[in-house]
Amino acid sequence: MAKLHDYETWFDKGMALEESDKHVEAFACFQKAIEIKPDFIPAWVYQGISLEQLQRHDEALALFDAAIQINPNVTDLWYNKGATLCMLERYEEALACFDKVLEIDPNNAIAQTAQCLTLETLESLKQAQNLVSVNSTYSTNVADDTYLLKRCP
Repeated sequence: MAKLHDYETWFDKGMALEESDKHVEAFACFQKAIEIKPDFIPAWVYQGISLEQLQRHDEALALFDAAIQINPNVTDLWYNKGATLCMLERYEEALACFDKVLEIDPNNAIAQTAQCLTLETLESLKQAQNLVSVNSTYSTNVADDTYLLKRCP
């Protein structure tokens, strides 16, 4: 049977591997830490970050959700879930996560910045959609549009 403090050893090893961009190996170490101490939230957080780095975003989201079930008051879980959702361009859901971080910790500067950037992205997307909608009524000739674009400075 593993000694209780072994979870820290596995976590530390995972952190070193994560910093060396060895995400698969880091993920395995964080998993060992979780197996020894299932409520050790930092291992959950960094396991999710390892998945993000491996472009396994849906798995990272599922992991963050599982950890949130263990402790819904950990801002790092909500923030990283929001960041992952942004990577997937699911900005409305991401915004809800950043709002949750600020509900728990109103002075969280990183979440405040993420919230502002996400709101800015949403506003830019809405403006772009409006432009496309308006401009699509003016021209349906792609050849003419291409010619005009080539003439723009």
